[in-house]
Amino acid sequence: MPKYFSAHFPAFALCAATMAAHAGVLSPDLAEQLQGADSNDLVRVIVMLPDQLDKDGFVAEMKTEGKNLHERHVEAVTRLREISRTDQAALLERLDQGLMTEAVLDYQPLWITNGVIVTATKETIEAMATRHDVDIVYPNYPISLIEPVDDLEVDAVSEAAGASTGFGQPTLLTIEEGVASTRAPELWALGVDGSGTIVGDMDTGADGDHPAFASRYLGLRKPAAQCWFDPVTNTTFPVEFAWWGSHGTHTLGTMCGSSGSNQIGMAPGAEWIAAAVIDRVSIDRTIADAILAFQWFADPDGDPFTSDDVPAVVNNSWGISPIWHGVPHCDNTFWNVIDNCEASGAAVVYAAGNEGPGSKTLRTPADRIASDTNVFAVGALVAGSNSIASFSSRGPSGCDNSTIKPEVTARGDNVRSSVDGGGYGTLSGTSMACPHVAGAVALLRSGSPQSTPEEIKEALLNTAVDLGAAGEDNTYGTGRIDVVAALDYLGGATGLSVELDPISDPVLVPSEGGTVEFDWSVTNTSNQTQNFQGWAEGSTATISGSRLVSGPHDVTLAANQTISGTASLPMEGELADGDYVGTGKIGTFPGSVIDSDSFQIIKGGTGD
Repeated sequence: MPKYFSAHFPAFALCAATMAAHAGVLSPDLAEQLQGADSNDLVRVIVMLPDQLDKDGFVAEMKTEGKNLHERHVEAVTRLREISRTDQAALLERLDQGLMTEAVLDYQPLWITNGVIVTATKETIEAMATRHDVDIVYPNYPISLIEPVDDLEVDAVSEAAGASTGFGQPTLLTIEEGVASTRAPELWALGVDGSGTIVGDMDTGADGDHPAFASRYLGLRKPAAQCWFDPVTNTTFPVEFAWWGSHGTHTLGTMCGSSGSNQIGMAPGAEWIAAAVIDRVSIDRTIADAILAFQWFADPDGDPFTSDDVPAVVNNSWGISPIWHGVPHCDNTFWNVIDNCEASGAAVVYAAGNEGPGSKTLRTPADRIASDTNVFAVGALVAGSNSIASFSSRGPSGCDNSTIKPEVTARGDNVRSSVDGGGYGTLSGTSMACPHVAGAVALLRSGSPQSTPEEIKEALLNTAVDLGAAGEDNTYGTGRIDVVAALDYLGGATGLSVELDPISDPVLVPSEGGTVEFDWSVTNTSNQTQNFQGWAEGSTATISGSRLVSGPHDVTLAANQTISGTASLPMEGELADGDYVGTGKIGTFPGSVIDSDSFQIIKGGTGD
């Protein structure tokens, strides 16, 4: 019977990794690992095939064709699934044969990247790497959260009151300083609070009953399987699995938490989903778990033709350290996975790491440099100041030893947020800085619903408040995020406005019914092309709904352009006489409304 084989993963020079990838065989670190294994030892690996989605080309194509985010999601997921379905057939047939001879213990095909997770004997893995339809085989690296630099400090009031039953009434504070420093409350005042968006957290789990966000768990209105991902113990409701520190509960609170005076989160109107695949106490987690989580985030319900369950952002307060885990700088095992998750509509952000203050200390994949936006690394600021935290990992990237990292910074020192059991406490680390940026993405998507992950990250980069030495640097990146400036960069809180012009106001309709006609106009006040849908609906003063809906229709509107037309609402004779409201809405039908205008309708009215 084969036995499992495990080994430490030694670091290798970047040039060796690049040469091996071009050769299309075993990655050099996996080749080194296998040298110490017997031919029948079982090893878990990630097998990548050559044909992969060109994410940059795909994004450019979607922009050229004026596709909205829903259409982009459909295109991305269907293309990814088709690539994997056609390319993997022969390899999967060979793996099925291996199952019968125990040369293969198990395998799992992927579509988020054209690859397969395989547990097989050393001999089988080495043979797979020589196949023409295999590009490169990687080891299944261990992954871990970026541990906070200090122990969790629980609010004194919560700790005392909850000594026997968990956490009691929390200390009542107001808006947390880290949230305020991003100017998020100014967007809240404009009605931009994350409503209409979903945030995703890949972490140690979350306390699904915490009062700061329990009421906005997406699983309250959608099936649990598309709101909570636990491939380890298959729980069906969010649970915090961190044995200390409440890491996932804490990061989720900073993204979207809010309860009474405890304004701990950036996007208090956002709903949330989570994947518990990082640091499961005594159960080691690996890159395979992260890949499966990204695949789930990209299409939580498994239906490519729906997108209302896809998060605006996935927070990643974890990474693989070249210092502690022995992986090479710039390890590219799952770059395609991250790219394809973003192609599907979810922005991805990463904590830089807590290995500072030395240079070139970022974890991977936060050290990636393929573009300014495709892996967004976040550094940590000291509480109540614009100084960098000593622990915050510094650039440059280990990929080329010159590209500036991180991208931006946010408060990461002494951050107060939610903890398991219903209370609140403080932690420090870039793990605490990263969810400020993830929450910022949700705010910007809420204020600019058709802005892409790339556009939102570009806005955050180009509007950050410069800190330290003038210009971008390897300590602060471009500086501290400013969500008000970023939303202005995207075209402002609305960007689009709609106006209705009925023949009269109120409009009078006879008791036997009739059709209400009205003129409308939509103006794009932003400096970017906007995609939207428009529809009209009517309701009584006491019964809201969409019983008189017409539309929707996809529209692309150039910067500073206005379009106009005529629409109508039918008023059936069986409707009771009385007051009604006609409303025109623009946004993403039917859930996300950017702007609306309305007028009064009186059925059975005489005008007296």
